[in-house]
Amino acid sequence: SIKGKVLPVSLDDLQLSVELENGVKVLGESGIKLEVMKQKSPIKKVSITPEPTANKEVIDEIAGADIIIIGPGSLYTSILAVLVIPGVCDAIRRSKAKKIFVANLMTQPGETDNMTILDCINAIEDHCGEGLYDVLVCNNKSLDKAALEEAKVDEEEMKTGEAYAEAMEKYEEQTASQLILSDKEREQIRNKGITIFETDLVEVKNMFIRHDATKLSEIIVNKIEKELERI
Repeated sequence: SIKGKVLPVSLDDLQLSVELENGVKVLGESGIKLEVMKQKSPIKKVSITPEPTANKEVIDEIAGADIIIIGPGSLYTSILAVLVIPGVCDAIRRSKAKKIFVANLMTQPGETDNMTILDCINAIEDHCGEGLYDVLVCNNKSLDKAALEEAKVDEEEMKTGEAYAEAMEKYEEQTASQLILSDKEREQIRNKGITIFETDLVEVKNMFIRHDATKLSEIIVNKIEKELERI
């Protein structure tokens, strides 16, 4: 069996703060998404107040890790909220672990509206600098029903595709869209020295689009490990 532990990145009493592209500042995570939608201005910068101190146990765990996985999760209010804690990004860079960024399946209203996977990578680099991870894992399964029909999939796949399309309609009503690499993005990401692993990672449960945990763990533990050892 596998045992794990959850550690707070800091033991301080902290608040998340963001600055929007239009200069408006928002203090406190609960109001960020609503303010982004109200201002119709994307997030530019994430910060933590007051000046935080990283939990030493977290830094030690990063140093001793075999694999470090960043994501999936809310880009600004979860992922970057942790990475901007002083010392965390430096610890990740110093670690000899394999470092993997798992891209989200969908954009998130009020947080990553109209963003691409490359935009998410650039946002992390804007806050942490380049070279934080070696590998990108992302989904390449389209949930668009028309694309399935064009691909002439079999009846079982079409039935699954219809369930996916129904879930997609729900997300699109909330202005969320799928995150799938374009050829141009793929080229630019590889030019950064990042190895890309694309596969079908989608699971739809009760109309919610989620990463398939089994597929994701298999690609990380099996395929990526073997591929990186070969390089």
